[in-house]
Amino acid sequence: YDSAGRRDPFKPPRAITATLSGEARTPLQRYEVGQLRLVAIIYEAREPRAVVEDDDGLGYILKAGTLVGANGGHVRTIERGRVVIEEDSVDFYGEHHPTDVVLELRTAERGKR
Repeated sequence: YDSAGRRDPFKPPRAITATLSGEARTPLQRYEVGQLRLVAIIYEAREPRAVVEDDDGLGYILKAGTLVGANGGHVRTIERGRVVIEEDSVDFYGEHHPTDVVLELRTAERGKR
């Protein structure tokens, strides 16, 4: 068995630092935005903050400017009931365009998706 180039099976996957173009990535940058679920928005702070969860139930706090998603996204705004994340998308011709992805807070009235 040659373990070269393989992850340590005794370390949780989140402890491994992934790199892209030589830059260290945060845990939130390892997910596609669609894999995160918005669970709370905090308005009492000086600047609004939001809480998202991944599929494992781990929570992360977001504020404006927080890097999110595998496509170079960042939190543009936190509004009442939603978070707007701006991602960089590349079209067929190789041109970069900003794209907004919206995470909405699920309430009892809206139901679970």
